[in-house]
Amino acid sequence: MADDLVAGAVAELYGADPDAFTERRKALVAAAREAGDKRSAAAITALRKPTRAAWVVNRLARDDPDAPARLAALAAELRAAGRAKDGARLRELSADRGALIDGLAARALAAAGVPDPPPSLRAEVTNTLTAALADPATAAHFAAGTLTKAAQWSGFGYADLGPADDAAPERPAAPDARRSPAAIDVAPVDIAAQRSRRARTATASGSGGRAGPVAEPDDRSAPSRPAATARSTRAPSRAGRAKNDRTDSRPSAEAAAERAAQDQQRRAEVQEQERLRLAAEEQRRAREAAERAERAREKYEDAERTLAQASTAAAEAAAVEDRLEAEVRQLEERLTQAREELATARLRARRAEAAERRARQTLDRLQ
Repeated sequence: MADDLVAGAVAELYGADPDAFTERRKALVAAAREAGDKRSAAAITALRKPTRAAWVVNRLARDDPDAPARLAALAAELRAAGRAKDGARLRELSADRGALIDGLAARALAAAGVPDPPPSLRAEVTNTLTAALADPATAAHFAAGTLTKAAQWSGFGYADLGPADDAAPERPAAPDARRSPAAIDVAPVDIAAQRSRRARTATASGSGGRAGPVAEPDDRSAPSRPAATARSTRAPSRAGRAKNDRTDSRPSAEAAAERAAQDQQRRAEVQEQERLRLAAEEQRRAREAAERAERAREKYEDAERTLAQASTAAAEAAAVEDRLEAEVRQLEERLTQAREELATARLRARRAEAAERRARQTLDRLQ
């Protein structure tokens, strides 16, 4: 029951406009406390208000539930191409990534009711979708529709630090193409020639150092057997070398092709890193400009609030002044009336005194 209450609060708060987030969260926390569910109240209190960009991306996850799956599929293909070092496939997927991110950003802004947003908002939405493509945590929040702030991916590739389950076994080192076949093959030994030389050396030493005549073969027109044997042994040696040349040329060509593919892959990775670096720099500048614009907007709003407060205070002061002036006028009128009444009373008093004197004088005459 508590989990359902928190899940309902999450769906309601992150699906509604962020301007109403705080007041609605207070109401939901109060309802949970009235129900006696303190744990749910604490969990709802911990929910953070999303920024405008995060709310736009959350709206996309709710209006288009397939968007997170499309991003996850493209991320898997990019990681597979990176592990395989397939430069052509990486370039193709990079183009697909740009088209997918731009399309999802436009759809998210349209779903949020801001088809013509300020550049800062568009940049934050695009950066957040790019981060969801590369960062599993951001992708999980995007799929749940619970992002609280814009995200930015600062990496330069799709690194897989662990070996893949289907990774190919390590290839043996290719033979060095700079070594000659003669340095690899060992030439055959002319055994007959060696025996003939040993025999002549033994004959010379056995005659006491005197060199005796050496018997010639009977068939002078035929080549000597050692020379024939040497030719017969040298012929297989040349054939073996030619065979080794052909055998060694194949791995050498494969090694050269592999090195060329690796060089091309490295160049593609360097170009991709440079492109991402420039994009990150542009995003940083856009973010700084957005922050400056936000600070200027906040200052402008503060100035507007100050002006409104000053205007209200001035209006209140003017009202107080008018009221006091009216009271002063009333007091002045009352004072004037009192003075007139005082003058009348004094006149009556003088007349009464005069009548009293006359009456006393008459009384005195009668006595």
